[in-house]
Amino acid sequence: MAARFHKLYPPGINAPECSTVDVILVHGVDGHYEDTWRAGSQNDTFWPRDENFLPAYLPKAQVFSWSYNASIKGLGKMRDHALSLLTSLRDRLEDEDTPTRPLLFVCHSSGGVLVKQALWLAFNDMEQYESVARSICGVVFLSTPHSGFNLEGWERFVSDVVVYNGHASIPRPTAKMQNEIRLHCELMSTITKNFESLLNRGFEVASFIEVQETVKLGRVIVNRDNGRFHIDKEHIGILNGDHYGICRFSEADKHQFKELGGKLKWLAEESPVAKRLNNRHRDLLHSLCPDKFHRYHLRFAPTPGTCSWIEEKPVFREWRSKTPIGRLWIDGEPACGKTYLARHITSNAVRDSGTDVLHCFLNGLLPERNTCLSILRSTIHMLVRAHPDLMDKLIPTKSGEAERGGNIADVWAVDELGGQWAQAVAEVVKVRMRKVVVIVDGFDEVDNREQERFLSCFKNCEDLMRKGHPSPQIGSGCLHLLILSRPCASLDKHEYDFMRYTITIKDTRNDIHTTVTDKLRVFASRLEYAQDFQALVCDRLTEAAQGIYLWATVKVVDLEHRLLTQRDMEKQLHNMPKSLEELYDSILGRISEKLGDDVFSARTVLRWIIFRQQALRAEELGIVLALTKIRAQDPDNIVKDDELQKLRMPVAVTKVALYKICGPLIRISGDEIEPVHSSLSRYLMTPTNILISGHPEWPVPHHKEFYMPAEESHVILGNICVAYLTMDYFADSGVPFDPRGSGSARWEHKVRTRMEECPFARYAALCWSKHLGYASSPSPVNHSSGIDICSREILEDENTHYAICWTEVWRLFKRWPRFSSSEDMSRPKLEDILSSSRVPAHHPVTPTNSRDHVIGAPSAPSAEKTSRTNASVHHPTPPLDEPTGCFKAFVAALKRCCCCCFR
Repeated sequence: MAARFHKLYPPGINAPECSTVDVILVHGVDGHYEDTWRAGSQNDTFWPRDENFLPAYLPKAQVFSWSYNASIKGLGKMRDHALSLLTSLRDRLEDEDTPTRPLLFVCHSSGGVLVKQALWLAFNDMEQYESVARSICGVVFLSTPHSGFNLEGWERFVSDVVVYNGHASIPRPTAKMQNEIRLHCELMSTITKNFESLLNRGFEVASFIEVQETVKLGRVIVNRDNGRFHIDKEHIGILNGDHYGICRFSEADKHQFKELGGKLKWLAEESPVAKRLNNRHRDLLHSLCPDKFHRYHLRFAPTPGTCSWIEEKPVFREWRSKTPIGRLWIDGEPACGKTYLARHITSNAVRDSGTDVLHCFLNGLLPERNTCLSILRSTIHMLVRAHPDLMDKLIPTKSGEAERGGNIADVWAVDELGGQWAQAVAEVVKVRMRKVVVIVDGFDEVDNREQERFLSCFKNCEDLMRKGHPSPQIGSGCLHLLILSRPCASLDKHEYDFMRYTITIKDTRNDIHTTVTDKLRVFASRLEYAQDFQALVCDRLTEAAQGIYLWATVKVVDLEHRLLTQRDMEKQLHNMPKSLEELYDSILGRISEKLGDDVFSARTVLRWIIFRQQALRAEELGIVLALTKIRAQDPDNIVKDDELQKLRMPVAVTKVALYKICGPLIRISGDEIEPVHSSLSRYLMTPTNILISGHPEWPVPHHKEFYMPAEESHVILGNICVAYLTMDYFADSGVPFDPRGSGSARWEHKVRTRMEECPFARYAALCWSKHLGYASSPSPVNHSSGIDICSREILEDENTHYAICWTEVWRLFKRWPRFSSSEDMSRPKLEDILSSSRVPAHHPVTPTNSRDHVIGAPSAPSAEKTSRTNASVHHPTPPLDEPTGCFKAFVAALKRCCCCCFR
């Protein structure tokens, strides 16, 4: 059984923005996500949902139940279950894109052990799960054994559970089961001991114990001695029931539920974490930076045994010991592995109990990340999470505007936030005597003006630290700044302010060799390469990389795709590309040769991941590919919902197919697809003549076939978004917003349901106007741009349901829930929305002189009219961006993947 969350309350309405707390139920061995909590049969009292029970105490709670493989054998996979719970919880919160709410666990029996393990893992891997760990306001244990159990007690507990659950005919567990039980008991005993060390981490615990004997066993399983932690301020409650009845309440038990319901209400509203995560704090935290932003660097996990060389460098050691302030700049050539080094430093080299590590990993693929404001917002977000009381000192620049209905993400201005950033960091160092390390990777992605802004903020912080302290030693706190970038002329003028280290080929040689060896081992044994030959391949690839980490990793993935025999590999070693550009070109050449006339499938994937305006999930990219196929085969008609559904594939199959088509050139991180590196984007966006004239020594014969002009590509992407948003599904926008009663929750449920049923709606709604804004002229009557004018006009006509549908999605993510009146919701106010989506005058990622291309004119509009809800409009023949029949290879690849996956 696949582990997953089941939503129990509120039924039918998914309204996370209107909720104040998430309650997570976790059952025990042989339990069930509903039956464990239900009084009897299907129609009996179900306290998580019935209005006289939990909703009466927490009416604005969302209640979920976690289901997992809870068999006796499943106990041995407690760590796997805990990781699955944590990951699903984190991803669900991030997918909602809403402020973090307090989390409250309610667990029964061994389900409490699972939660203990999950919390232990979360607090010991804050890089991955900090958003979950810092949101836990409390854990309520129902008949969960704690510190009163020795190993023998744990064995008896598990034996009792085994006998009770489905083994009534067995008077005692078999010898085999006893051995299994003994192993599980050692694990559960260790988990409980580990959890006890977390009891001072801010969240509250409450334990309820049973008082009745379990009839089948003739005794109380978890009693007053073994069902408590024996710590100060521990809440111990007694509920009238046996081990299995303690978590079930009939209508006659309302008075007994009062103690449990009251405790849940206190934990959700009055506990320290709940008070910290009040509405204002939650909204301000979320406005600073979504938690997902901080996890970008986790995609760059260094190979074990690499990157530690930096800790031996004298300049790094001096920087680490510098007091009270130290600045270090590490620079290196493009793609030499700086981000992997930054990840190592962030995770290992500077992290200890007395240090707050504030990091910001910039990304050349998503330019909106690359500003001074992004650095300030993300780093102060991390500082405030570690020191929640600082939130009271942050004042949004436009707080009044936000309260009137503005976009809360836009309430921070760089100058004002810069001053507050400096004050907050200085206070943590000076007053709280903490060490603060600020790490910014990819600083060269920020333009010169933004760089100066950030360095000025940091200088202000230094001045505040020194104020009133004539001695260079400021208490025991200190502030360190680490910047990693390519060679950067704008930083050269600050050379006297920074210690500096330049990465050399010698530094990264062992890292490259270790990584190549690790990756080669995966497929070399399958191809029966001799051990000495594997060593030779690793040496040759390391030498050919010339210190460029990316070259080596892309090349070894390329070799894995090709599955060369040892003899063919020997030939390959004598003819390897000498630059990244040559390597990209050789891979594209093989893709073109393999796919033939159907190479368009690869071009489509690359175009979307390069010119995307937000992260793209595999599911969204699969929809894009299906849409493009439909438009290529039948450009004159509107895309039909049923046509699209027929072509959609399972996400796992789509990911495998994408990897087979473009493998070495893409990175799959969870469900997100992105280019392997920003250098691939620059390579494909640079006109062939400019690329060759700048580097005549590079043989790139396949570049012209794959060259992607920026403006033309944005028009193609924009047209696909428009085609999606004008499908018949969006012809009815549903019940209008009603501010009365539960109208807000119902409106949000309606819009989120729309996005669940149409997974590409979010991206299309947020990005279609951005893409089309990159056309040569933003005018909607400019036919030379190839824009699908008539469909665009539908989306810009506030009288159509299509316009209402996409603007409702836009508003959910940009402004909800701060609307001042129902009028804000009843009309799209397109002018305001479109103006907020306008792009800069110059494309931030378009290479110099890359606009000297000619965009083909579109086909003539069709005279045929199509009936639409609230609008009768012309639908033109959209321009055929690529040849018809181009997706045979993609579909074939999907079929092959299906065979491989399910063989």
